[in-house]
Amino acid sequence: MLLSEIANLEPINKTDPLKVLAIADSLKDGTFSAPDLLYSGSHMRAITGSHRVEAAKYLTERGYGDLEMDALDVDEYIDNYCEENECTIDDIPYNNLSAIFMGTDLEAEVMQNEEW
Repeated sequence: MLLSEIANLEPINKTDPLKVLAIADSLKDGTFSAPDLLYSGSHMRAITGSHRVEAAKYLTERGYGDLEMDALDVDEYIDNYCEENECTIDDIPYNNLSAIFMGTDLEAEVMQNEEW
């Protein structure tokens, strides 16, 4: 996904400016490596990766919006979770994303990432 597209997402939490700059630098020099950024395309909201969203904004503002980052639209998973739990995207447990992806094809990937 292009950084210019990621820059339009709403981050889910506050960020550390130094970490944002470090991510931006690694994106520019091609050394950035992280799991896919998870986002809701229908809500234009990041599910993970607030620092990556802010780095994308920073770089897009400086003319690097054509760089790419791995990102995955997880609307289907969010919608299923919200339907089963009678909630909205505002109610999902960002501090326990494994609850959303339990029993799905993304469960193994999510369980490997301590941050999620």
